[in-house]
Amino acid sequence: MHISRRSRRQRLVLIAAIFCMGSPLAAQKASYIVVPQLSLAWWQMNPHLNHLWATTCTRDPDWRPGEGAAMSQAQAVLKSMQKRVGDANVLDTVIPLYPRKKVLPICGDVVAGTVTVDDAATLRGATGIITVKGDALSTGFHLHDSFMHEILMTPVAEFRIDSLGELQRGDTTHAIAHGTIKLHGIVHPVDVPLKMWQTPDGLRVTGRWSMPAFDMVDVYHLSKYKLGLGVGAGIWKFLYMGIDVILKISD
Repeated sequence: MHISRRSRRQRLVLIAAIFCMGSPLAAQKASYIVVPQLSLAWWQMNPHLNHLWATTCTRDPDWRPGEGAAMSQAQAVLKSMQKRVGDANVLDTVIPLYPRKKVLPICGDVVAGTVTVDDAATLRGATGIITVKGDALSTGFHLHDSFMHEILMTPVAEFRIDSLGELQRGDTTHAIAHGTIKLHGIVHPVDVPLKMWQTPDGLRVTGRWSMPAFDMVDVYHLSKYKLGLGVGAGIWKFLYMGIDVILKISD
């Protein structure tokens, strides 16, 4: 049976199309940058005792400061701490207390970083670093902040991402970031659960991790004397830290 050149050409085009459809698309590398004005970091002690939390974006309308630092209030907090030692019900269940609901460009030049991936579609080969200016963390009260910064003595906290695991894709993508955190000059491994979803501002990424409160002394070598009863008497159980950042494709 004679096959015309036009028919032969059409068959070749069809075969090529089928072959291409069955072939995986080439991985597309991508680089992202953190947008500082849209990004923040926070910490919260557990139990928070009505004042032990901080943020890098106190202008966020959803955030609230804790109790003040007047002497009478400080004494009331101390009595509350002493009464609650050993109370199994003391641990908080809402962390952070005041999560951000709407992203606004009001957070200042505090949180920065870059993230790269070998494949933007699968997030394979993700690595990155996110930094936070330690002296920008605020409880909302000057005396609390001065004491906190004196204890930390860390100009920059650093979260380094070495890889992503346990990836669950969807409208909101879940993953575990394997990496390290650098605090007070000490680098320590950490696994951080992340949530990622697309917004009009860019890719929003939130993460939260915790450590036993005594790690501040044992691992990061903060002053047990300056931390006082919170750590010495075991009143503080866990320190939670988190990020809420917007990533945009780097030009």
